[in-house]
Amino acid sequence: MFHTARTLIYSKGYRERSHYCLIVALKQLFVAEQLLDVRLIEAMQMAKTLRENADYDNEFSKSSAEALVEKAQSFLNKCEELLER
Repeated sequence: MFHTARTLIYSKGYRERSHYCLIVALKQLFVAEQLLDVRLIEAMQMAKTLRENADYDNEFSKSSAEALVEKAQSFLNKCEELLER
């Protein structure tokens, strides 16, 4: 999701410097323009949190991973659609 989001930002001529900046840019460039549903950005934030929990706290679950895979696929599909325009 992170790299897909970066591709969207690059397509608008911008480059992010952090996860936070990437999320702000997505909201300004795509959510505010009603090109992306804010729930997809929330899913990306959830992915970041789950990754950090797994990396740093050794906290993870199969059910969280499965739910995230579905959200990531939706995010990817929507981003591909936007990039094809």
